[in-house]
Amino acid sequence: MAANAEDSDHSVCVKCGSTSTLHCSACEYDEERGCQAKTRYCSKSCQAADWVEHKTKCLRIRRVNNLYRSVKSVQSVFYGFRKAFFDIAIKNITITPEKIVIREGAYGSNITLPFPDELIPDPRDQEAVLAHFACDDAVGWMHHFLEKLLEGTYQSIRELKIDFKNCTRRIEMPDRGSPPEVMVHGFPQPPQLKNPHVVLKVTVRGGPVYAVDIAGAQFGVHDPVLGWDTYADCYIQSVAFQENFGHKRGKLRGPRDKIQLLTSDPVSDAILGNQRMVVDDMEIRFDTWLSKHNYSVAKMLKMRKEDQMKALKDMADTLIGGMQNFAEKASTAKDFVVAVEQRSGRQAYPGSHVTYVFGNGGRRSLDELRKEGRKGQWQKIPLKDKEFEGFEVLRNPNDGVIVLNVDF
Repeated sequence: MAANAEDSDHSVCVKCGSTSTLHCSACEYDEERGCQAKTRYCSKSCQAADWVEHKTKCLRIRRVNNLYRSVKSVQSVFYGFRKAFFDIAIKNITITPEKIVIREGAYGSNITLPFPDELIPDPRDQEAVLAHFACDDAVGWMHHFLEKLLEGTYQSIRELKIDFKNCTRRIEMPDRGSPPEVMVHGFPQPPQLKNPHVVLKVTVRGGPVYAVDIAGAQFGVHDPVLGWDTYADCYIQSVAFQENFGHKRGKLRGPRDKIQLLTSDPVSDAILGNQRMVVDDMEIRFDTWLSKHNYSVAKMLKMRKEDQMKALKDMADTLIGGMQNFAEKASTAKDFVVAVEQRSGRQAYPGSHVTYVFGNGGRRSLDELRKEGRKGQWQKIPLKDKEFEGFEVLRNPNDGVIVLNVDF
């Protein structure tokens, strides 16, 4: 590995003990993480002579660096995803160092809402609000990006449902009658958990174990990567269960069971359908970016910090830019359905037994909507294909579409 000259460091060479003027540029820890010092040498000949002993450590440090840098980049994509497709109608907000109190306004027919930058000017406050209700999203929707960027870096990854402790900040939404953690996208949460949360436990190949918490800002934890022992001691009250990496992605994309159908609500289902389509588009853009830049595991592990951070920023900007363009075209339920129809060339896809509601019916119950349909207030669209047998699409002539038992 190349050796970089030191500006004003007079530490000793690890090989001969002389005053060092160089360090291994491949495995230097990020200084902002406060990790151990760089591996230093007095000359390139000493560095070459030390390579047999240093190479294992060098590779381990590069893997750890890749974990930190890649996760930080994915976290920025996650915040961009949440901001472009924000789903909380914030009427007003009270922000203190101890908690954030959100009062909700009218939702209307929109399934994506503008993020209120003017009400939340501080970036860290924005991160907290964007991460609220979104730990499943962070682990599930960001899975593809983490899996690709961390390939070859980890030995194992586990998804843990935990009870979070020592919250340095709490978000409250008084307009919601029941505790928000009871239901996430229609999926029942363990009732015994006071602060249910989802994190990743990542074991680096040949190295230590880390906690990856992309949505921890809602509890006051903004750093997405922490040593596992530190994170567990500070923030884990208990572990409810563990699953393989990819479990949450499967849950968000897969069919619902009977309990989830009974406890779900139309608005959440519409939002979930929107998110599925957006993430599909993001993953296509991401894979295209990887191919275009030939961004392989071997290549990224050899990159200097500056080059890798520049590449990861370009990747994040590409994905966030694509999301913003889509959000501008699909801010209302009607626009979103048009986008779905243009993309698919069809009005519906057969899939799992999930109910999606779009348009002005957003906050009304399905029974109310079906009554409107029986009174002739909704136009039924016939689906002639046999593969659509058992599915029903109702269109409101004025605004919006209701899609029953259809999975995008």
